[in-house]
Amino acid sequence: MLTRTRTRLRERSFAAMAARLADLLAAKAPESRQLIIRDSGRTIVLPWTDIVWIEAEDYCARIHLRDRSVLVRDSLRALADALDRGSFVRVHRSAIANVACIRELVPLMSGDQRLTLDDGTVLKVSRTHRADVAKALEERRA
Repeated sequence: MLTRTRTRLRERSFAAMAARLADLLAAKAPESRQLIIRDSGRTIVLPWTDIVWIEAEDYCARIHLRDRSVLVRDSLRALADALDRGSFVRVHRSAIANVACIRELVPLMSGDQRLTLDDGTVLKVSRTHRADVAKALEERRA
């Protein structure tokens, strides 16, 4: 019983330290341009340059990196707020794209647009987010 109590106290201490570390990393994130994700007691640091796009997946979000993907228990809105609006743009209610990874934007008959990324992924740009995508591409070009 005493051993189990000590183990629980130690686990709480480690969890508190991990939370403080994540907060410190998050405070430094704007300078270092990294996304800090807390997932199941671990902290994941993702450089913005590695993120290609992010999609909503039920109550989670899947972050597609250049070499792998990571499923996190954060909403797309929370991730969008954590990312720089000049580097990432919401293209659909279920997707965010890295502006630097956009290769092509093609208008469709429905008023929507089709966006192609560097890795070949094709995303739909809704009419709601069309102006934001155009503005982000224009700012990137300037």
